[in-house]
Amino acid sequence: MRHLASVELLMLLLIPLVYIVSWTDYILSASLTLALLIIALLRYHQQADLKFLFLGMILGGIGEYFCVQAGVWIYRKPFLFGIPLWLPPFWGYAFLLMNRWGERLLGPEVRRSDWPLLLRGSYLFFQYLMLIGLTVGFSERNLILFGCLLILGLFNLAHSSRMDRFFALIFPIMGVALELIAVHSKIWYYDNPDFFGLPFWLPLLYLNFAIFIRKTVRFMSDHMTKSSLHWNKGEQQPEGISGG
Repeated sequence: MRHLASVELLMLLLIPLVYIVSWTDYILSASLTLALLIIALLRYHQQADLKFLFLGMILGGIGEYFCVQAGVWIYRKPFLFGIPLWLPPFWGYAFLLMNRWGERLLGPEVRRSDWPLLLRGSYLFFQYLMLIGLTVGFSERNLILFGCLLILGLFNLAHSSRMDRFFALIFPIMGVALELIAVHSKIWYYDNPDFFGLPFWLPLLYLNFAIFIRKTVRFMSDHMTKSSLHWNKGEQQPEGISGG
């Protein structure tokens, strides 16, 4: 575990520091977020890094929008649609760094056989809708939401890789730690908290979302690889042979 003091961990620990000192100022928070992203992309800019960055930004931002509109949690200094300007880039930055930290600690991931691509894509889309729907629909019924997320989390862990389980362990720990800092720094707050300003289903939401992002990146990589092989195979057909 000598890599625990890695560059990736130090870059992750910058997140709460940056937003504690800058969240009340749109320009300062956006500038510091941009600086973090530039530093991260100068160091990590492979195809998988960009997938984690953009998936985290897009899917994290969409999920935030629906949850904020439903009043599950509220930001005290929003910019647009109830969401701070720095929030979508934060999700991308966090997932990029988490992936790189996991690779440093665990080494390259050993791939195993998985479901067919069409089935995996359909399930991932359904799971994303389910995570948002459950959170929005049952945010006032914390025990029911906890039970639903627990069942989903157990299913996801039963069909997960070693890297997925790393995400499932570390992301909730770091996420809840950041949440505690942010809530008590009055950056945002929850409409229906249980303990210390947080609902007790929150770690399970982080767990499921972390595995979802991991599996979605893997799905995208496999889909692009399959498409590339199919395209190359078509290009290599002998002259005079057509597909019609």
